[in-house]
Amino acid sequence: MLSLVGSTRISQSLTPVVRGVSSPLRTNFAVAIRSQSMTRGHLPNFKNAMFLSTHNRAQSNGLEENRIVWVLGARGKVGQALRRKIAIEQPDWKVIAINRSQLKRFSEREVCFSGFDLSDPDKVKTMLQKASEASGEMVPTIVDATGYYHLGPDQDLEDYRNNNVMPVRNLLQAIDQSGLKVAHYIHMSTIMVNQPSQNGGKLSLESPLVQSGHPYYVSKAEGEQVALKERGNMKVTVLRLPGVYSDKCDHSALAMQIDGIRRKSLTSYFYPGRVQNGFTWSHMDDVVNAVNQCVIKGESLPEELVLFIGEENTTSYDEIQRAASKAFTGSEMLTLRVPKLLAKMGAYMMPFLPKNAGIPLTRSESESLSSTAWFTRSAEALLPRNPGIHPWMVDIAGADYPLDISKTKEFLEWSPSKTLVKTLPKMAKHIESDPAKWCEDHGLRP
Repeated sequence: MLSLVGSTRISQSLTPVVRGVSSPLRTNFAVAIRSQSMTRGHLPNFKNAMFLSTHNRAQSNGLEENRIVWVLGARGKVGQALRRKIAIEQPDWKVIAINRSQLKRFSEREVCFSGFDLSDPDKVKTMLQKASEASGEMVPTIVDATGYYHLGPDQDLEDYRNNNVMPVRNLLQAIDQSGLKVAHYIHMSTIMVNQPSQNGGKLSLESPLVQSGHPYYVSKAEGEQVALKERGNMKVTVLRLPGVYSDKCDHSALAMQIDGIRRKSLTSYFYPGRVQNGFTWSHMDDVVNAVNQCVIKGESLPEELVLFIGEENTTSYDEIQRAASKAFTGSEMLTLRVPKLLAKMGAYMMPFLPKNAGIPLTRSESESLSSTAWFTRSAEALLPRNPGIHPWMVDIAGADYPLDISKTKEFLEWSPSKTLVKTLPKMAKHIESDPAKWCEDHGLRP
């Protein structure tokens, strides 16, 4: 690392070179020289300094409306919501939407690229070339909303690494080799890279990260480290997201929980963890507002920044149970805690449930079935229609994730405006308006 004296000598030796340049640009050269030589131990990148100067002048002249934003994972829930917001509220922004599957344009100023798998280095290089032809080599912001997670029984670490770590490395290395000048890279992560709170205290950005455990958490923690270590000259902001929901739900695990309550499934009355412990949630509108603020305030953010996005307080499992049951039935349900060993035994039995599980007994069945058949059919009706519970889920039940979001408020001037408990009645109305469609949208059996 260069000393302060060494940094001063470099800037002094370059003074004749920049003396004839305009004052704002000269200032940016000086800042770039000092910050890069002192913090990264190498000579400054003059093209980046020129880009930052041009970008700063555009902002100071009120031209920030004409931004260029790349959105990776443009068809994902966060990616789509961000693109919709930009199309409505910032119609002058140019969005370069990139995704593996086909995309539909949300505005005239949006350029879509599909068929690019970020886990393939060659496809990443091709994607950068095509996208830069549409936006130019100077890219103010890249929002990386890609991510991989599933609720299946097989949770493999290498599978998660191939989808959550390798794409980040491929992207950043390709950017470094391509000559693109990216000012700000926004990387989406999860609050579950942090170890859960053990004493009810709020998690801070200094709280320890997971070293082992569920493969998804580990892979996202490793993806964060790659983003910060291989950023080159880019500014990097990591946003750790909680459970993200909408007025319709749009969250797989939450949808299964609500569906069980709606159907009055027997298993919905039991939980293998402390029901008073809570998870942090955030409405999609609040998440997109936070990302939008991160884009707008990119110039004022530190070179490396990690922020929590989430509601002020956790929502306990019991609170969700009570609020959802009241929304559907008018009364609050009681949830009982069961030993994790018993819950795991039940989880192993879920794949063998009968096809009529969770389907209410009809009046005609009640009148026509024999006593034995009626008893069997009544028992089937109490079973979960959409079990989706696997043994690994039991291990993480009851984890507590209260967040300290003071840094987010400070840097982004952002606060959550919605809560899950107040949104649950809206979800119930969406479900009751068309239960079959809602189940289809959430991958559940009607």
